[in-house]
Amino acid sequence: MRTVSIITLLVFTFGGFAQNPPWAAPSRYPPSKSHRANVISILSSGKSRGEIIYNEELIAEAGYWYSHGDTEALGPLMAAAKHSDGAISEALGCILGEALMKHPRMVLSSATRFSVQDQKRIGMLAVSADGSGFPPDEMKQIRFILLRYSRNQDSKLAATAKCWIVELNKEEAMLKDYEDLDKK
Repeated sequence: MRTVSIITLLVFTFGGFAQNPPWAAPSRYPPSKSHRANVISILSSGKSRGEIIYNEELIAEAGYWYSHGDTEALGPLMAAAKHSDGAISEALGCILGEALMKHPRMVLSSATRFSVQDQKRIGMLAVSADGSGFPPDEMKQIRFILLRYSRNQDSKLAATAKCWIVELNKEEAMLKDYEDLDKK
């Protein structure tokens, strides 16, 4: 069962339904150079610094930047996957999954810069959304995208897409198991 949370706000934002979510006040966008640099550093390290706390709101803020054209925020968001759990993972999953559906080449290319282990973690988050998975039609779209890129001539891109297909298969199997348990 899905809960109403910041994740819902993220989905609506990326879907174009929310114009001014509460976590992205207009006074904070675009961010100052120093604030942006601090956020990028915190995302990469997973450690809070000063008044900036490493949490799902920080992830959402960087996701907002990405959704408004700051493509350089994508790499640090992926780096945050190394030290994410709970609400941070849910926020990252929604952001990365939506980004994958809208800009698959950019997302997969950015992921190739990480180790295979990190690529698996990033892929797992991207295909699982907030932990309960994307709706079936979006899961089909993600599968189609990954299958298409798994045949790409760029071997790094293809390898990342294949890695993410494995993660997608795991996610779908887990969701099916949960559905089967609910039926009992």
